[in-house]
Amino acid sequence: MHSDLEQSVREQVMKDFKNGHIDVLVATDVVSRGIDINDISLVINYDIPKDPEDYVHRIGRTARGTDGKGLSITLVSEKEQYDFKTIEKFLGKEVYKIPIDPSLGEAPAYEPEKNKQNKMRFRGKGNRSTSPQAKAGAPKPHFKRRNQKPQSYN
Repeated sequence: MHSDLEQSVREQVMKDFKNGHIDVLVATDVVSRGIDINDISLVINYDIPKDPEDYVHRIGRTARGTDGKGLSITLVSEKEQYDFKTIEKFLGKEVYKIPIDPSLGEAPAYEPEKNKQNKMRFRGKGNRSTSPQAKAGAPKPHFKRRNQKPQSYN
């Protein structure tokens, strides 16, 4: 489910999910707030939200009507580790990290402070790029979704 669906289609999908006609719902943040479904036992976050409160709303779906029991799994890339640490600070506790099965290969270490340094390199005031487009004041490319080609500004 995503925001590009007509409202009537979204309502039907939610009705079917709530009534048990749909077992698995894959959705964008359009579903993270304001839904009234009690029996969600598992939420998987493909990426972490930028706002810690949105994280709470996403995973809170697992606590409704299940006596506060449920499972939430968040996939965290190496680049997202510092952002996830920010969520842990917001929650006031450390979130359990599921060990990766060694047969899947070596996983990156959880080192959010190291990744903070990498993240900070790209922050700052204004566009410091020296590309010809930046010098000419051209707008930055806009990406609407993952793997979508940038809009053309020509």
